[in-house]
Amino acid sequence: LLAGPGAPAIVILSMYDHIYLINQLLALGVKGYLPKAATPDELVLAVTMASQGIIYVSPLIGGPAGDGREALPPISSLTDRELQVLSLIFQGATNVMMAEQFGLSPRTIEKHRASLMEKLDVTDLASLIRVALHLGLVEMER
Repeated sequence: LLAGPGAPAIVILSMYDHIYLINQLLALGVKGYLPKAATPDELVLAVTMASQGIIYVSPLIGGPAGDGREALPPISSLTDRELQVLSLIFQGATNVMMAEQFGLSPRTIEKHRASLMEKLDVTDLASLIRVALHLGLVEMER
């Protein structure tokens, strides 16, 4: 359903707010995730962003500090291209290799990498990979 051109952008409205579940759904290609408490305006925002290829996860997901749950980092703004770059970084690809694969300049790939690091609030490649693994954005091969 999510493969190929013209695939629908799926946004989920759910009573569940488990980070693991949300990350698994995002890994499957879901473009948005909202709790049932979301406002109609937020639903419209999520659908609009999803239709543009931007992942949206409600800021209502994840509890405030101290409630025993881990808050979801700001992954909702990662673009499809940034997720592709992240996956290739995890596989050991260089900027030049990614640039050739996507038909872009290495400088453009560097901008995607810098944007990823800023959005995930990390300052080095090791931290980027650690956070990506923790969030379920990439996974180890078995």
